[in-house]
Amino acid sequence: CTFKRMYTELQREDLYIIMIPIAQTKFGPSGNCFSACVASILECQINDVPDYRDGRRKWFSDWCKWGNSRGLVFDVYDQAVAPLGFSIGEVPSPTMKNSYHSVVCLDGKVVWDPLPPHNRKYSKLDDSLIFIVPSST
Repeated sequence: CTFKRMYTELQREDLYIIMIPIAQTKFGPSGNCFSACVASILECQINDVPDYRDGRRKWFSDWCKWGNSRGLVFDVYDQAVAPLGFSIGEVPSPTMKNSYHSVVCLDGKVVWDPLPPHNRKYSKLDDSLIFIVPSST
């Protein structure tokens, strides 16, 4: 990934955590909000990550294969037992009924919405969070 110069510093107790906020570039049913979240967490450009959420049913397994090829694992945790750190959460879509939208979370709280204007407040986060972690193999 190529690094972007704009960083967002998030404070957690005495620790500063850095994330690069990347905006989604596609909208609607084939939007790339999940790709933007992956790019934000991995601190790279959106063009450096694939867009597997284009209406295909196997989008998550495709992401897992992509991650595995780079030494990464997409791990799903129930929010009640999720570890601390950055993750991807799902919220009700602000633009489409009966649909979900991906956001970046830190310690289970939304910290970045890749959908402009980026400042929405979400009261409901889905029960599971997706973490991107290094593979142990």
